[in-house]
Amino acid sequence: MSQPKNTNTLHPLIPPLPKLSLQDIPMPVLLVGGYLAFFLILVIVVRFSKKRGNKGTKLGRARQAKKKEWKESQRRVTSSIVDGHRKKKFAKFGGWIGKPKFLINSDRYFGMTDPGIALDRLNEHMLLLASSGAGKSFSAFDPIIRSLILQGFSVGFFDFKGDEETDRTCCPSSSLAGYALEQGYNVRVVAPGYADSDKINPLDAVTDSESAGELSEVVYANVNKGKQSNDDGFFPLSGKLAMQFIFLWLKWQPRQDLADLALAHKALSLPNLLDRLLHNKDIPQKIKILAQQLISTAGSPETAASIIATTLTVLTKFQNDASWATFCGTSTMPLITGHKEFIIYRMNPLYEKTLAPLMASIIHMQLRLNTYSGKRGTPYPFIMAMDEFPRILIPAIAGQMADARSKRVAYLLAAQSHPNIEATYGKLAMEEILANAKTVFIGQLNCDRTIKQYSESFGKEDISYKTSSDSTQKGALLGGSSSDNNNLTTRDLVPVEALKEAPQGLFYVRSPGTEGTENGEKKSQMLFKVNITPNKNEQIEADRAKATWFKFRNTRLRNPIALTLTEADLLERETYAEQALPLPKADKKAAFEKLMR
Repeated sequence: MSQPKNTNTLHPLIPPLPKLSLQDIPMPVLLVGGYLAFFLILVIVVRFSKKRGNKGTKLGRARQAKKKEWKESQRRVTSSIVDGHRKKKFAKFGGWIGKPKFLINSDRYFGMTDPGIALDRLNEHMLLLASSGAGKSFSAFDPIIRSLILQGFSVGFFDFKGDEETDRTCCPSSSLAGYALEQGYNVRVVAPGYADSDKINPLDAVTDSESAGELSEVVYANVNKGKQSNDDGFFPLSGKLAMQFIFLWLKWQPRQDLADLALAHKALSLPNLLDRLLHNKDIPQKIKILAQQLISTAGSPETAASIIATTLTVLTKFQNDASWATFCGTSTMPLITGHKEFIIYRMNPLYEKTLAPLMASIIHMQLRLNTYSGKRGTPYPFIMAMDEFPRILIPAIAGQMADARSKRVAYLLAAQSHPNIEATYGKLAMEEILANAKTVFIGQLNCDRTIKQYSESFGKEDISYKTSSDSTQKGALLGGSSSDNNNLTTRDLVPVEALKEAPQGLFYVRSPGTEGTENGEKKSQMLFKVNITPNKNEQIEADRAKATWFKFRNTRLRNPIALTLTEADLLERETYAEQALPLPKADKKAAFEKLMR
């Protein structure tokens, strides 16, 4: 009986599967499929080999933020700004350059038109470096400050271009103050030598021996700014101690309306000052102890005279009409800031030597009080913006930037170069300032040292290039051979020439808000290049703000606050000093000298 043949039938209702054979496929289809398979395998091999090669041979890791990363950072920053205002928590806050397009409630702005730049975590401070004429103020510094004003943050602005303030023109700080006035701000003016200034007494910051000593340190440091002499010698140290004593003694006086630098000068100028101090039993011991070094020189009149002369040399610099008008008498503005306050610190370069030390003292003590006193009654931040900040020495900048960022006090600093900063603050303090400023704007630079440092700090990127070579061999049948090689090297992400030749308004920016991912690794504070071109509407707003400022200033000039001391005022202080530190009576002095023998 014959066996049934095997078939491919799977089910009675399903027909048998057809047998496929390459002979049944047309040749063109086979050729096309073969070529496609070959190229697919080739692409996979090349991509895989490149990946492996990059991991092993990557030389430079620097790169700029990609468009997608930049847009994501902008979304994140605007969301952070919104969240801070809704919760009224500003431990972290941001700002922007450009025009806002949305409102929170009725006066909180967020969101950016395109183009625009949103900046995150300005509480971690900002440094803007660019040479004169590079557009750092018009393109970046001023727009950021306007964004902070729109958010209701208090701002102090140090302006070294006070000489531009005339009847027809205003300096940069005045234009910003006019903008703040339009937003409902209370504007204060610290401008020695100008009739529109408020009064601010540096002794308002003195509450104890520590604060008196700090004030004297800042005054001495600014008087000797840029000098190479030894400031730690016997007489400078003794002079600081004598000034610390007189500041604290003034705060102890019942006539606080007279407690100022003019009275300090009158007291130290009294004849026989040592005798007056030695026999005065009314001065509390905790104050008198600061004068013990001076009192101990009673047996050496020459030494005592040198200590007093050292202190008087410093105080005499401030005995002029501009200083008396602004820094003497009862203050019309507080040192601790509230909500929506804009403070101008206008410095005329003509008065730099005589008045900059007092301006620096006010700013320094104000920063210290706003950071550490705990007496600020508002959750809104206080921002100290300083254009050309190396022109005065503010020790608080280098010393407290790390602390200030969590206490709602921030610094926005602008300068022209690293040597510019180092000349005033020294190398160590300069490096501390650079390390603590997390947002950095770098524009066109002229200083070769600064250019080189930033070009190197931005890092290097990979570039690949091909080389070809041909070789011939004598007698060879094919006539020689050729080869192509892929090479990998590096170049500066931002070359030196790019920083030297950057046009006005172009900046390289590092910001904590810019993050990206590369090969699975998260990268923060990535570099991005921006070209800032302020639009016409911003110029219209700036011009309107100037007009608002002129109205404010004219009102001030009609009712001036900062009036200088008259001859009668100075005579009153001299009389008061003689009464507060009287000469000992002859019999008491003789008895004391007998006891000492």
